[in-house]
Amino acid sequence: MLKHLKFVPNLLTSANLLSGCLAIVYSFEGRLDIALYLVLLAAAFDFLDGFAARVLDAISPIGKELDSLSDLISFGLAPAVMLYVVSIDVWSQGIAPVVKYLPFLLVVFSALRLAKFNVDTRQDSDFLGLPTPANALFFISFANLIQNYSLFQNETIIATTILFFSIMMVSELKIFSLKKISKDKVKLTFVILLTLVTIASIAFYGLYAGVIIIPVYLLFSGIKTFIIK
Repeated sequence: MLKHLKFVPNLLTSANLLSGCLAIVYSFEGRLDIALYLVLLAAAFDFLDGFAARVLDAISPIGKELDSLSDLISFGLAPAVMLYVVSIDVWSQGIAPVVKYLPFLLVVFSALRLAKFNVDTRQDSDFLGLPTPANALFFISFANLIQNYSLFQNETIIATTILFFSIMMVSELKIFSLKKISKDKVKLTFVILLTLVTIASIAFYGLYAGVIIIPVYLLFSGIKTFIIK
């Protein structure tokens, strides 16, 4: 019976890709709120395809490649387009015109991050560098924040944030994974705390929750790596 369902993981991955493409379309139409929900939908499909592949014993090389290509669109290009659209009028006229394309550094570093993950055998239980879905969660919220609050319509804030998170994606910083936590009590504690922060952030800040959740995620990972170990 299950052998007839082995197409399901790739179907879910394709749904991830389609969601990312639609997020890009809505970004260009100025509907960053809808684009945000579509990237979150892509993230849900990204989780489900891996789960389905394990349950159905349908892990395959083509599935792995399709997953990376889909993630690059949904978690690399889509957030970059959202940021590009919302920040295009922020950059000063006196600086080099090429600076307005700075958001697309996120695509480049997302590709590097995904390629590194595919070949790096050290990332079985935890990550090295910020995962692309987490980076996407930050920037889809950040783009909505810029669109709705003039305080964040600042080229220095935007440029610094892009550069910081680009570096985080390819860094060697150990980022704890939300998987395989049952035997690690410290990790379990941080996962519970992060879950509480996530719930509170969504409840109080809605569309902007990602700009709180992901820095806290990085902070907890840094504490676990450098202080508690």
